Amino acid sequence: MRIKFIQKAIDKLRNKKLPIEKIMKGVENQLLDNGYVFSDKENVVITPEGVKFTYNPYTKDALIYAIYEIFLKREYGIILDADIIFIDIGMNLAVTSLYFALGENVKKIYAFEPFVPTYNSALMNINLNLELAKKIQTFNIGLGNENKEIEVPYNIGQAGCMSCVYNPFELNEKVCKKIETIEKLKICDAAEILEPIINKNCNQELIVLKIDTEGSEFDIFQSLEAQNLFAKIDVIMLEYHYKSPKILEEVLLKNNFTIIYNPQWDKKIEVGMIFAFKNRKVEKWVH
Repeated sequence: MRIKFIQKAIDKLRNKKLPIEKIMKGVENQLLDNGYVFSDKENVVITPEGVKFTYNPYTKDALIYAIYEIFLKREYGIILDADIIFIDIGMNLAVTSLYFALGENVKKIYAFEPFVPTYNSALMNINLNLELAKKIQTFNIGLGNENKEIEVPYNIGQAGCMSCVYNPFELNEKVCKKIETIEKLKICDAAEILEPIINKNCNQELIVLKIDTEGSEFDIFQSLEAQNLFAKIDVIMLEYHYKSPKILEEVLLKNNFTIIYNPQWDKKIEVGMIFAFKNRKVEKWVH
Protein backbone atom coordinates (compact mmCIF):
# COMPACT_ATOMS: atom_id res chain seq x y z
CA MET A 1 0.00 0.00 0.00
CA ARG A 2 1.81 3.12 -1.16
CA ILE A 3 0.49 5.59 1.31
CA LYS A 4 1.44 9.18 1.96
CA PHE A 5 4.05 8.41 4.56
CA ILE A 6 5.86 6.05 2.22
CA GLN A 7 5.97 8.71 -0.47
CA LYS A 8 7.41 11.19 2.03
CA ALA A 9 10.01 8.60 2.97
CA ILE A 10 10.89 8.10 -0.69
CA ASP A 11 11.24 11.85 -1.15
CA LYS A 12 13.63 11.97 1.79
CA LEU A 13 15.68 9.20 0.26
CA ARG A 14 15.86 11.06 -3.04
CA ASN A 15 16.65 14.46 -1.58
CA LYS A 16 18.73 13.63 1.48
CA LYS A 17 19.88 10.10 0.73
CA LEU A 18 18.72 8.88 4.14
CA PRO A 19 19.07 5.12 4.59
CA ILE A 20 15.75 3.29 4.69
CA GLU A 21 16.86 1.70 7.96
CA LYS A 22 16.94 5.14 9.61
CA ILE A 23 13.47 6.00 8.32
CA MET A 24 12.06 2.67 9.50
CA LYS A 25 13.66 3.14 12.90
CA GLY A 26 11.88 6.48 13.19
CA VAL A 27 8.54 4.84 12.40
CA GLU A 28 9.16 2.08 14.95
CA ASN A 29 10.07 4.66 17.59
CA GLN A 30 6.81 6.53 17.00
CA LEU A 31 4.88 3.30 17.41
CA LEU A 32 6.80 2.41 20.58
CA ASP A 33 6.12 5.88 21.99
CA ASN A 34 2.41 5.28 21.46
CA GLY A 35 2.19 1.94 23.23
CA TYR A 36 2.94 -0.54 20.45
CA VAL A 37 4.97 -3.58 21.48
CA PHE A 38 7.63 -5.20 19.27
CA SER A 39 8.95 -8.70 19.89
CA ASP A 40 11.72 -9.39 17.39
CA LYS A 41 12.27 -12.78 19.02
CA GLU A 42 8.73 -13.83 18.08
CA ASN A 43 8.44 -11.52 15.03
CA VAL A 44 5.26 -9.98 16.45
CA VAL A 45 3.85 -6.45 16.75
CA ILE A 46 1.02 -5.81 19.22
CA THR A 47 -1.11 -2.67 19.01
CA PRO A 48 -2.45 -0.88 22.12
CA GLU A 49 -5.84 -2.44 21.29
CA GLY A 50 -4.26 -5.88 21.58
CA VAL A 51 -4.26 -6.72 17.87
CA LYS A 52 -1.33 -8.96 16.96
CA PHE A 53 0.61 -9.05 13.70
CA THR A 54 3.44 -11.32 12.64
CA TYR A 55 6.16 -10.61 10.12
CA ASN A 56 9.24 -12.04 8.47
CA PRO A 57 12.29 -10.21 7.10
CA TYR A 58 10.50 -9.68 3.78
CA THR A 59 7.19 -8.32 5.09
CA LYS A 60 8.33 -6.38 8.17
CA ASP A 61 8.74 -2.92 6.61
CA ALA A 62 5.46 -3.07 4.66
CA LEU A 63 3.62 -4.27 7.75
CA ILE A 64 5.01 -1.55 9.99
CA TYR A 65 4.16 1.16 7.44
CA ALA A 66 0.61 -0.11 7.24
CA ILE A 67 0.19 -0.30 11.03
CA TYR A 68 1.58 3.23 11.35
CA GLU A 69 -0.86 4.68 8.83
CA ILE A 70 -3.97 2.66 9.63
CA PHE A 71 -3.79 2.17 13.40
CA LEU A 72 -1.73 5.13 14.62
CA LYS A 73 -2.58 7.79 12.01
CA ARG A 74 -6.08 6.39 11.35
CA GLU A 75 -5.91 6.75 7.58
CA TYR A 76 -9.36 5.16 7.36
CA GLY A 77 -10.78 6.70 10.53
CA ILE A 78 -14.54 7.10 10.15
CA ILE A 79 -17.52 7.15 12.51
CA LEU A 80 -20.82 5.88 11.15
CA ASP A 81 -24.20 5.92 12.85
CA ALA A 82 -25.24 2.38 11.92
CA ASP A 83 -24.01 -1.19 11.58
CA ILE A 84 -21.43 -1.75 8.85
CA ILE A 85 -20.55 -4.38 6.28
CA PHE A 86 -16.93 -3.72 5.28
CA ILE A 87 -15.57 -4.89 1.92
CA ASP A 88 -11.77 -4.81 1.74
CA ILE A 89 -10.57 -5.06 -1.87
CA GLY A 90 -6.80 -5.33 -1.76
CA MET A 91 -6.51 -6.91 1.69
CA ASN A 92 -2.71 -7.03 1.55
CA LEU A 93 -1.47 -8.10 5.03
CA ALA A 94 -4.95 -7.72 6.60
CA VAL A 95 -4.07 -4.60 8.60
CA THR A 96 -7.15 -2.67 7.42
CA SER A 97 -9.49 -5.63 7.88
CA LEU A 98 -8.29 -6.18 11.45
CA TYR A 99 -8.54 -2.45 12.18
CA PHE A 100 -12.19 -2.39 11.12
CA ALA A 101 -12.91 -5.69 12.88
CA LEU A 102 -12.30 -3.85 16.17
CA GLY A 103 -15.46 -1.80 15.63
CA GLU A 104 -18.50 -3.10 17.49
CA ASN A 105 -20.77 -1.87 14.72
CA VAL A 106 -18.75 -3.68 12.03
CA LYS A 107 -20.72 -6.89 11.63
CA LYS A 108 -18.91 -8.61 8.77
CA ILE A 109 -15.80 -8.12 6.65
CA TYR A 110 -15.26 -9.55 3.18
CA ALA A 111 -11.58 -9.30 2.18
CA PHE A 112 -10.02 -9.96 -1.24
CA GLU A 113 -6.33 -10.53 -2.05
CA PRO A 114 -5.12 -12.17 -5.31
CA PHE A 115 -1.42 -12.83 -4.54
CA VAL A 116 -0.99 -16.18 -2.78
CA PRO A 117 2.11 -15.28 -0.68
CA THR A 118 0.49 -12.01 0.47
CA TYR A 119 -2.80 -13.79 1.11
CA ASN A 120 -1.07 -16.42 3.26
CA SER A 121 0.68 -13.71 5.29
CA ALA A 122 -2.68 -12.00 5.80
CA LEU A 123 -4.22 -15.25 7.03
CA MET A 124 -1.43 -15.60 9.59
CA ASN A 125 -2.27 -12.16 10.96
CA ILE A 126 -6.00 -12.85 11.03
CA ASN A 127 -5.49 -16.19 12.78
CA LEU A 128 -3.46 -14.49 15.52
CA ASN A 129 -6.65 -12.62 16.49
CA LEU A 130 -9.28 -15.31 16.88
CA GLU A 131 -12.14 -13.11 18.11
CA LEU A 132 -11.65 -10.61 15.31
CA ALA A 133 -11.19 -13.43 12.80
CA LYS A 134 -14.80 -14.49 13.36
CA LYS A 135 -15.90 -11.37 11.47
CA ILE A 136 -13.56 -11.77 8.50
CA GLN A 137 -14.20 -13.88 5.40
CA THR A 138 -11.29 -13.96 2.96
CA PHE A 139 -11.05 -14.66 -0.76
CA ASN A 140 -7.85 -15.47 -2.64
CA ILE A 141 -8.96 -13.70 -5.83
CA GLY A 142 -8.55 -10.33 -7.48
CA LEU A 143 -11.46 -8.25 -8.74
CA GLY A 144 -11.74 -6.55 -12.13
CA ASN A 145 -14.16 -6.25 -15.03
CA GLU A 146 -13.97 -9.82 -16.33
CA ASN A 147 -13.14 -13.38 -15.33
CA LYS A 148 -9.64 -14.46 -16.31
CA GLU A 149 -6.35 -15.94 -15.16
CA ILE A 150 -3.14 -13.94 -15.53
CA GLU A 151 0.57 -14.13 -14.73
CA VAL A 152 2.28 -11.11 -13.19
CA PRO A 153 5.66 -10.28 -11.58
CA TYR A 154 5.82 -10.35 -7.79
CA ASN A 155 8.11 -9.59 -4.86
CA ILE A 156 6.95 -10.33 -1.30
CA GLY A 157 9.25 -7.58 -0.04
CA GLN A 158 7.09 -5.00 -1.84
CA ALA A 159 3.76 -6.79 -1.40
CA GLY A 160 1.85 -3.53 -1.07
CA CYS A 161 2.99 -2.32 -4.50
CA MET A 162 2.08 -5.39 -6.54
CA SER A 163 -0.46 -4.92 -9.33
CA CYS A 164 -2.70 -7.05 -11.53
CA VAL A 165 -2.76 -4.50 -14.38
CA TYR A 166 0.60 -2.69 -14.34
CA ASN A 167 4.21 -3.69 -13.97
CA PRO A 168 5.16 -1.83 -10.77
CA PHE A 169 8.83 -2.61 -11.26
CA GLU A 170 8.80 -0.35 -14.34
CA LEU A 171 6.44 2.32 -12.99
CA ASN A 172 7.89 2.85 -9.53
CA GLU A 173 11.45 1.62 -9.48
CA LYS A 174 12.24 3.55 -6.28
CA VAL A 175 9.79 1.36 -4.37
CA CYS A 176 9.83 -1.91 -6.31
CA LYS A 177 13.37 -3.02 -6.88
CA LYS A 178 13.33 -6.50 -8.41
CA ILE A 179 11.11 -9.34 -9.56
CA GLU A 180 11.37 -12.49 -7.43
CA THR A 181 8.67 -14.72 -8.94
CA ILE A 182 5.88 -14.81 -11.50
CA GLU A 183 2.51 -15.33 -9.81
CA LYS A 184 -0.58 -16.87 -11.39
CA LEU A 185 -3.70 -14.94 -10.33
CA LYS A 186 -7.41 -15.54 -10.60
CA ILE A 187 -9.32 -12.35 -11.47
CA CYS A 188 -13.12 -12.28 -11.16
CA ASP A 189 -15.72 -9.81 -12.36
CA ALA A 190 -16.24 -7.47 -9.41
CA ALA A 191 -20.00 -7.08 -9.81
CA GLU A 192 -20.49 -10.82 -10.15
CA ILE A 193 -18.72 -11.43 -6.84
CA LEU A 194 -19.94 -8.41 -4.87
CA GLU A 195 -23.58 -8.21 -5.96
CA PRO A 196 -24.79 -11.12 -3.77
CA ILE A 197 -22.79 -9.77 -0.80
CA ILE A 198 -24.20 -6.28 -1.21
CA ASN A 199 -27.77 -7.43 -1.85
CA LYS A 200 -27.68 -9.69 1.20
CA ASN A 201 -26.67 -6.87 3.54
CA CYS A 202 -27.63 -3.48 2.11
CA ASN A 203 -31.07 -3.30 3.72
CA GLN A 204 -29.78 -3.85 7.26
CA GLU A 205 -26.27 -2.35 7.30
CA LEU A 206 -24.22 0.34 5.61
CA ILE A 207 -21.97 -0.95 2.83
CA VAL A 208 -18.43 0.44 3.18
CA LEU A 209 -16.06 -0.30 0.32
CA LYS A 210 -12.27 0.10 0.54
CA ILE A 211 -10.27 -0.30 -2.67
CA ASP A 212 -6.47 -0.35 -2.80
CA THR A 213 -5.58 -2.40 -5.86
CA GLU A 214 -2.66 -0.66 -7.57
CA GLY A 215 -4.55 0.19 -10.75
CA SER A 216 -7.42 -2.33 -10.84
CA GLU A 217 -9.77 0.26 -9.30
CA PHE A 218 -10.72 1.52 -12.77
CA ASP A 219 -11.83 -1.94 -13.93
CA ILE A 220 -13.67 -2.50 -10.64
CA PHE A 221 -15.56 0.77 -11.02
CA GLN A 222 -16.51 -0.13 -14.60
CA SER A 223 -17.94 -3.46 -13.46
CA LEU A 224 -19.87 -2.06 -10.49
CA GLU A 225 -21.26 0.83 -12.53
CA ALA A 226 -22.52 -1.52 -15.26
CA GLN A 227 -24.65 -3.36 -12.68
CA ASN A 228 -25.77 -0.18 -10.86
CA LEU A 229 -24.23 -1.37 -7.61
CA PHE A 230 -23.06 2.09 -6.52
CA ALA A 231 -26.67 2.85 -5.64
CA LYS A 232 -26.36 0.32 -2.80
CA ILE A 233 -22.93 1.41 -1.50
CA ASP A 234 -22.72 4.08 1.20
CA VAL A 235 -19.02 4.85 1.70
CA ILE A 236 -16.03 4.38 -0.60
CA MET A 237 -12.38 4.78 0.38
CA LEU A 238 -9.96 4.21 -2.45
CA GLU A 239 -6.41 4.79 -3.53
CA TYR A 240 -6.03 5.45 -7.26
CA HIS A 241 -2.91 4.70 -9.26
CA TYR A 242 -1.20 5.65 -12.53
CA LYS A 243 -4.20 7.34 -14.21
CA SER A 244 -6.23 10.48 -13.66
CA PRO A 245 -9.00 9.92 -11.09
CA LYS A 246 -11.43 12.02 -13.14
CA ILE A 247 -13.42 9.02 -14.40
CA LEU A 248 -13.72 7.67 -10.86
CA GLU A 249 -14.92 11.02 -9.57
CA GLU A 250 -17.49 11.26 -12.37
CA VAL A 251 -18.94 7.88 -11.43
CA LEU A 252 -19.13 8.84 -7.76
CA LEU A 253 -20.81 12.18 -8.42
CA LYS A 254 -23.28 10.55 -10.82
CA ASN A 255 -24.25 8.16 -8.01
CA ASN A 256 -24.81 10.94 -5.44
CA PHE A 257 -21.57 10.60 -3.52
CA THR A 258 -19.82 13.56 -1.96
CA ILE A 259 -16.03 13.49 -2.31
CA ILE A 260 -14.53 14.94 0.84
CA TYR A 261 -10.83 14.11 0.58
CA ASN A 262 -8.83 13.80 -2.58
CA PRO A 263 -5.16 14.69 -2.22
CA GLN A 264 -3.02 13.88 -5.23
CA TRP A 265 0.17 13.16 -3.36
CA ASP A 266 2.26 12.14 -6.34
CA LYS A 267 1.27 14.00 -9.51
CA LYS A 268 4.08 12.45 -11.53
CA ILE A 269 2.65 8.92 -11.38
CA GLU A 270 -0.99 9.90 -10.63
CA VAL A 271 -1.38 8.46 -7.14
CA GLY A 272 -3.78 9.74 -4.51
CA MET A 273 -6.83 8.96 -2.39
CA ILE A 274 -10.55 9.52 -2.68
CA PHE A 275 -12.94 9.30 0.26
CA ALA A 276 -16.61 9.53 -0.72
CA PHE A 277 -19.93 9.05 1.03
CA LYS A 278 -23.68 9.53 0.75
CA ASN A 279 -24.43 12.67 2.80
CA ARG A 280 -27.06 11.23 5.09
CA LYS A 281 -24.90 8.30 6.18
CA VAL A 282 -21.73 9.71 7.73
CA GLU A 283 -21.67 11.00 11.30
CA LYS A 284 -18.02 12.00 11.34
CA TRP A 285 -14.78 11.46 9.45
CA VAL A 286 -11.72 11.30 11.65
CA HIS A 287 -8.47 12.11 9.87
